[in-house]
Amino acid sequence: MALQYIGETPVSCRWLPADVGDLQSLLILGCKDGLIQVAETSRRATDEHGIHEEISLDIRAELDLEESLVHVQPYNGVASLAALENGDLSMVNYNLQNDGLELQHTLIHPLSTEKDMAVNALAINSTQHEAVTVTQTGSIHVHKFSDSNYISSSSFDTECTCSKTAVVYTDSQHIATGNDLGAVRLFDLQQTTAPTMTMRLEPEDGNLPSITSILQHPARPETLIVGTRHGVIATWDLRQPTFPVALTQAHEAEIWDLAFHPVYTDHFFSAGQDGFLLHWSSERAPTTGRAFALDATAQNIQVNNLLNPNSPAVNTVAMKDDVLVAGLDSQALFVASLKQLA
Repeated sequence: MALQYIGETPVSCRWLPADVGDLQSLLILGCKDGLIQVAETSRRATDEHGIHEEISLDIRAELDLEESLVHVQPYNGVASLAALENGDLSMVNYNLQNDGLELQHTLIHPLSTEKDMAVNALAINSTQHEAVTVTQTGSIHVHKFSDSNYISSSSFDTECTCSKTAVVYTDSQHIATGNDLGAVRLFDLQQTTAPTMTMRLEPEDGNLPSITSILQHPARPETLIVGTRHGVIATWDLRQPTFPVALTQAHEAEIWDLAFHPVYTDHFFSAGQDGFLLHWSSERAPTTGRAFALDATAQNIQVNNLLNPNSPAVNTVAMKDDVLVAGLDSQALFVASLKQLA
């Protein structure tokens, strides 16, 4: 486990979905001031038998978009979308031939009025050649592509002007959004009218539990994990949405990002403003058909903070294969292997 200084404040990191050429796993990294970097994992044995190793990230390419960045997410093996705070949506390509990042095109706050420019979150459905952005004024924008070429954008009124703060695709046709009033709403992108389902969190000490992050379980699509401004993690089962399956006070401040291991889903990570990077591990998977519940008080779940006390805010976290990466407010990346966490 190691901290790697990069000289910029990372706010979003995601693994590219497949290896490119002869390169190892590639990470797309978005920084607060608009710098986007592509990094490759590098491994070095720390003993003569090669049993133990040190993992680091080598920056291979970078591109400065010169605007405050909200989120970056892979679109396919080489292209990624970056949502900017001013409402722009930029597509960047990693060019293997010259080992560089190239700006393919930028959508200049499509369909946004001046007051509706600020984007809060981005979700991508690459199989449908589609992306969704949600804004501070509550609008949802749907952007269509053909391969890596932009086609069109559309938006719809969600009958709620409260700020939408998080979004995730639940399947090829539906999205789930979180807002600053503690509501999770599901929308059918083919109907684009009222939400098909609404789930609400109760006020905490008289304060509305603004939702700051949302994630779908990679192996149990009926399960949504939600992080809030007050550090609570809620588990929702879409088959019984009246109440959360579980509520747990995980952090002491905003939960900015959530991540499952894509294969070993008994490993889960949460990143918070409180400087905690929590590793949740369960001894056994829940029985098939039984609702999944992320509960820190459950006997079969262990929760450990991976960072030192008084660490700066953790803005983002991503896991692939055996490598965990988290971005800190101290302009550093935390890099670790799953073997080191065991």
